[in-house]
Amino acid sequence: GTAKPPIRVFVGLETKATTSERADMAMRELEALGAFERSHIVFMSPTGTGYLNYVTAESLEYLTRGDVALVAMQYSLRPSPLSLGRVGIGIDQNNAFLHALKWRLASIPEDRRPTLLIFGESLGAQTSEDIFAEEGTAGLHRVGIDRGLFLGTPAATKFRQKWLSDPQAMDPDGEIVEVNDYEEYLALPDDVRARARYFFLTHHNDSMPKFWFPLAVQAPEWMGPAETREPGVPKETAWRPYTTFLITLVDVKNAMNVVPGQFVANGHDYRADLARFTSVAYGLPADDQTIETLDRVLAERE
Repeated sequence: GTAKPPIRVFVGLETKATTSERADMAMRELEALGAFERSHIVFMSPTGTGYLNYVTAESLEYLTRGDVALVAMQYSLRPSPLSLGRVGIGIDQNNAFLHALKWRLASIPEDRRPTLLIFGESLGAQTSEDIFAEEGTAGLHRVGIDRGLFLGTPAATKFRQKWLSDPQAMDPDGEIVEVNDYEEYLALPDDVRARARYFFLTHHNDSMPKFWFPLAVQAPEWMGPAETREPGVPKETAWRPYTTFLITLVDVKNAMNVVPGQFVANGHDYRADLARFTSVAYGLPADDQTIETLDRVLAERE
């Protein structure tokens, strides 16, 4: 089809005083810009600073030929480790918006209704996932979210905690997958990949999904027996009260070191895999050459 100009809506934290007012403003902006005539609407929950990963945004716009509206609302102005006190506000705000969006989409005939997608990175993954912490994938279905991609989900995220401890209760149809990279995804059984609709992209050496306050006083599951540890966790490392917590905190800071123009799949930097996973997670097929071109163009632009 003919390419369209993509739509982007971003509501800053200081634009309105309350979460409900900011959610209302986002809805009004979508309406005014004609977002409900696009084939896809992507709700994106930013990091603590309000940063949205441009690799995901521009990959979505390219792969849909602009037939997409991206919408995001800021809930904090500080880096994610300093924004932990804003998580509740972010969840409330996202919840208010998604429920308003659900009713607006329900008013559109099904054959013309945009597909609703969700994206969250770092603290944005926590503030988007934890809307559904009590319901699991049933909550995502209830709001009408067709597919989702979450990068570097923080350890404190209740949704992921519950899914890891009881996947059957949180995801009875096996629609969630968690992988380190595209090779791990390809190695999954065919039936698992066919069912997958909600993706956790979580690097083995990203400390954000491992850093949490209980780490100071109890050994985490990821530091279990050496032979069962995932690749990013040194087998010789032993848990120490408080010491492990502080070392992991330093790792979080180091993991967030991102070099412009250098796409690497390492630590808390997910840019190298993002064009590919935007295609896979959101069901927007693209061949290897297209993905390679996207990666090159986006890295050069940065």
